[in-house]
Amino acid sequence: MMDMKVRVKLYARLERYLPKGGDDANEADLDVAPGTTVAEVFQGLGLPKEFCHLVLVNGGYLAPAERATRVLEKGDHLAAWPPVAGGVAGGVAGGVAGGDPKDPAKANDVLVRNGGSRPVLVPSRSSSFSLARGSAGSPS
Repeated sequence: MMDMKVRVKLYARLERYLPKGGDDANEADLDVAPGTTVAEVFQGLGLPKEFCHLVLVNGGYLAPAERATRVLEKGDHLAAWPPVAGGVAGGVAGGVAGGDPKDPAKANDVLVRNGGSRPVLVPSRSSSFSLARGSAGSPS
């Protein structure tokens, strides 16, 4: 049987598990055998399953229990994001969504809970957005 191509996109710190040499740093077209599952692709990349917090196939969410049985088809797009790191500092609970959580200059967007019930996405410095003042979800 001939191999088939699937597109794999890995975000934040997961991109280091992709093979080198692609045009994009966070995605690659992989040749896989027919019948290959999502879990087998991750295993073949050396990507620990606990690092794959959010997984999508063709834009649809794939629960952890389905990853070992979901067979990929020719042309499928597989995407994965790591869990968000976080903690509590200065009364604000939150975490860095990728990047380097110890170096704010290298951090990506940040999820913040500041007394509200909803998390607020605070874009990184490299983003073109500005931070709204006020409690979570309500600019002042």
